[in-house]
Amino acid sequence: MNHHQPRKLGTSTANLLLQTILLIKSRMLRSLLSVHGANPEMITVFIDGYFEEPLEVTKLFGLRGIQHTNWS
Repeated sequence: MNHHQPRKLGTSTANLLLQTILLIKSRMLRSLLSVHGANPEMITVFIDGYFEEPLEVTKLFGLRGIQHTNWS
């Protein structure tokens, strides 16, 4: 069995990856909220880990964000 260790990213690469993920999630949230009848009060975004940026994105859209640790 071949186990691969995750490669450590440099700070600039990690920041770029985070920005890309946030952009994709922002587009998904915008699309979700554009659906006729979508109610932001009924949407909760669960965030794996304690990261400020994803929580700030949920606040920008007026959504509830819950941060939690991964239990695996």
